[in-house]
Amino acid sequence: MIVCLLKGSFLSSFCRSRDGFIEFFKVFGAINGNVFGYNFSTIRKCETTAWTPCDISLHGHFPFRNLFEGNMVEEIDITDYWGPAGPGNVLLRNIVSQEGIEILDASHDQVVIGNLILANGPLTVEKGITGTTLSGNVRVSQATNSVETTL
Repeated sequence: MIVCLLKGSFLSSFCRSRDGFIEFFKVFGAINGNVFGYNFSTIRKCETTAWTPCDISLHGHFPFRNLFEGNMVEEIDITDYWGPAGPGNVLLRNIVSQEGIEILDASHDQVVIGNLILANGPLTVEKGITGTTLSGNVRVSQATNSVETTL
């Protein structure tokens, strides 16, 4: 079992994290061209009970062209603090078990394909964000057993 905390630092590129048990991903700074694949995250830590931090968070200082593939997490946000994420970040075939996927703060040109969002979590792209690709994502409402797919 691998237990690690991934927290980006400035100028980290071309790194790979795979097949691990991760507390949470927080990608910020000039974090570009990295691959985070087939990891599992369920422990989210916060210094307050006012909000719950997301497992995958791309935020601040324009991180771009990162791939998150096949991860099992509770929530994904691009971006939620310190400004927009850069283009070309890819969320591919992840399973999001609780709070869904949100793209915020003028983070244009993201790619979100084939993700499974459980517990009726949202797939939200903030108004005014352009160039984002949404395809083949499935939202499942466990309360009504209904399924919604983005084409």
